[in-house]
Amino acid sequence: MTLEQEARRGEQARRLLEDPLLQEAFAIVDDGLRAAWAATAEDASSERERLWLMIRLLDRVRGHIADVLATGRMAGAQLAEISARAPSHRQED
Repeated sequence: MTLEQEARRGEQARRLLEDPLLQEAFAIVDDGLRAAWAATAEDASSERERLWLMIRLLDRVRGHIADVLATGRMAGAQLAEISARAPSHRQED
């Protein structure tokens, strides 16, 4: 993937992570799973394990988006550095 593509993906990830609806969705799903996990019966270990796995998977989705954002920021910084080092092609008057 090119630096430009990585930078664009990073911008998309930033917009996703800052989107109030997605933030709400992550929070509601996470809260619901944790509440269900905490409310399981003592002998329901398989149910607790299933709920814990779901919580971990939700964290992985959020983490992947954050990783794309970080990669995009690094790509943007590299592009800025490349641009700053590139000779200007302006004509002298």
